[in-house]
Amino acid sequence: VSSDIDLMIVSDTLAYAEVVLALDPLQARLGREINPTLYSRDAFSRRLAQGNAFVARVLDQPKLWVIGGQDDLAA
Repeated sequence: VSSDIDLMIVSDTLAYAEVVLALDPLQARLGREINPTLYSRDAFSRRLAQGNAFVARVLDQPKLWVIGGQDDLAA
């Protein structure tokens, strides 16, 4: 079991570099590596339709919604 945190973000406005910079202090505080995966809405929808293993695994696990919720995934 890995102690890393896998994080999936669906956003049409964030850039990967912004996500990494924002997570850096949190990684230091937690003492754990956070591995972000950033998808646009279109890319997320495509991967979902293709049965992408990572997307399916994330959707099957409990989620901590920061902004939005389950209904936003269908939009």
